[in-house]
Amino acid sequence: MTIADKTARCNRTHAALTGPVRRSRRIAMSRGGQMRASYEQAVRIRDAIVNRTADDQDLMRERMQGACAAAPDLLKSA
Repeated sequence: MTIADKTARCNRTHAALTGPVRRSRRIAMSRGGQMRASYEQAVRIRDAIVNRTADDQDLMRERMQGACAAAPDLLKSA
């Protein structure tokens, strides 16, 4: 997969997930340690993209799977 393909895929994923992620993040911000873990994960993703390592998509996928699993619990308790 070329860098252009990765960039296009990343842009499509970002556009599709921006709204749901922002809503979940607002809820999570009202709680303690969740934002720290989210920040650390975002830094790992950023570093993977900047350094062009092969695991950038895996890290993004892992983050989204965790967010999808946590979202129902966040919304129920909000």
